Amino acid sequence: MSGHAEHKESLLPFLGVYPSLLMVRPLPSATHPFASAHRSAGMRLAGIYATNLPYHWYLVALAPRGHYLTYSPLRRPFVRGPRDVIRCESPSMPDALELLKTRRSVKPIEMTGPGPTAAEIESLLTVASRVPDHGKLAPWRFIVFSGAEREAAGAKIAEVFRAGRPDATQDQIEFERQRLARAPLVIAVVSRAAPHVKIPEWEQQLSAGAACMNLLTAAHAMGYVASWLTEWFAFDRTAMTALGLGEQERIAGFVYIGKAVKPPEDRERPKLDTIVTYYGGARG
Repeated sequence: MSGHAEHKESLLPFLGVYPSLLMVRPLPSATHPFASAHRSAGMRLAGIYATNLPYHWYLVALAPRGHYLTYSPLRRPFVRGPRDVIRCESPSMPDALELLKTRRSVKPIEMTGPGPTAAEIESLLTVASRVPDHGKLAPWRFIVFSGAEREAAGAKIAEVFRAGRPDATQDQIEFERQRLARAPLVIAVVSRAAPHVKIPEWEQQLSAGAACMNLLTAAHAMGYVASWLTEWFAFDRTAMTALGLGEQERIAGFVYIGKAVKPPEDRERPKLDTIVTYYGGARG
């Protein structure tokens, strides 16, 4: 094989299996921004392999819904399952720092579908669980609300609301019923913090908060927008019980995830000199 054209010819059987693939482009080396950016963002590539040619290159196919599948003509197609599929909005993903700098919250009312796929939800939850966890207690768990189950859970929220508000109007009750239907996907992060001989409960609660933050960052990396909310039913014990929480469990947050209806506008952030002090007055 002497050129990229021949390599693309070797990809044709793979394209025949996946006729909806849209694009194939060679990557010159393992240091290509596409590969390094995904790795630095903590995302797993689908087994990138170098050829035994004088130069290194890889083939990447753009699949439906913006997924990228990698393939080497010197090996069999190595798309083994959902974990080997990476979602990205463009071939050149921002580096990890830029990703963090550009994340912002979007109100659920400003979200639309489609929401994350089953494979993407699994990736979101995997990232959410990779947080600091003193003592390896996993003092959190997740409840996923998607599809029709969003309204089923919303009906329980509405029942609790109506029971506590006999004077509530039908419009108010219906609003509560649609609480979890405002976005295609809602993930509740449940704090399971409990007394421990060594690990303070406060640290356990912070770990649940970190899980919420990881969900927001992972959703942003996938091209979605997200919002971390609590609202009244996150603090109402009757509502929490109706949603399946135990007596000692609490809601750290409901993370709403979807597509933006319009391009998100950033808000003014606090100036560092108003929130940062250097102990002793020295910088760096």
